[in-house]
Amino acid sequence: MPDLGDVLRRYRERRGWSMGQLALFSGTSKATISKIEANARSPKVETLAAIAEGLEISVDQMLIEAGLLPPRLSSDDISPQEQNLLNVIRSSPTPHFRQRLLEIVTELATVARDADLARMPTAERLRLVAEEQEEYREEET
Repeated sequence: MPDLGDVLRRYRERRGWSMGQLALFSGTSKATISKIEANARSPKVETLAAIAEGLEISVDQMLIEAGLLPPRLSSDDISPQEQNLLNVIRSSPTPHFRQRLLEIVTELATVARDADLARMPTAERLRLVAEEQEEYREEET
């Protein structure tokens, strides 16, 4: 899987641009472009957004190609009920209300997962819990 520097370089080269030209179009410096392409520096969000705008691509597209974001779901991957839920959340009257709806959906998913766990045999349930604890420990380090 290519890394972010490889993806950036590929898009820049497709345009036939030098690092200096991309720096000019994105409002960054040639040194910044060089360090990102060499993976010697992780760009700030603002810098990545400016570079993507200069290349006329989305930040999401770059991050997906670099394996830093999962691919977007297509409409074929979403059931009508899921699409309806997304529409309800997106049409929420305020950001606070939208956030509360997302919290409720997350809580419901947790309850459903816990109910599934409760129906599992004890040994299987313990194995899953142990795996989750190990993943959590790895994330903490």
